[in-house]
Amino acid sequence: MGTVFKKTVTKVMPANAERFTKKGQRWVRWIDAKGKTRTAAVTIGNDGSERLSFESRTYYAKYRDGAGIVRVVATGCKDETAARSVLADLERRGELVKAGLMTSAEESAIGFQCVPMVKLLEVVGSPKTGPGDMTVRSSRRRSKNPGGDDERTKEREADQAHAARNLEGSR
Repeated sequence: MGTVFKKTVTKVMPANAERFTKKGQRWVRWIDAKGKTRTAAVTIGNDGSERLSFESRTYYAKYRDGAGIVRVVATGCKDETAARSVLADLERRGELVKAGLMTSAEESAIGFQCVPMVKLLEVVGSPKTGPGDMTVRSSRRRSKNPGGDDERTKEREADQAHAARNLEGSR
């Protein structure tokens, strides 16, 4: 059974910060770049300097995956109910791996299903190993225009029409 939580993050102390004490705890007040007055608790960082302590804006999920490893992943959700839904999906995938209905490789590939192929090719790169290889540029052109209006398709259609006219003329 997993949990959802918000991480505590720290940031560098702003230069224009006004320090004060509230209920025995040290706080800081400052005006951010948008002109809004912000306050945050003060903590000591690993290097001994004072830092601001915040709660993250989004929830994180802590669960045990199909291999039995405890994972902590960002859900990307600002709502706790939505974060719990993401956690339930992650736990379900782990159970499918444990039951043998899915391999761990298939489970890791699920995260890439919503990513367009063009983006994956940009990340991986476009190795050109042979004459028939599809490059990122040509795949982007095909994905932007799936109707087939690119130049090579037009040339191919013109060649087919020319061949059909020649066949009809020779009969």
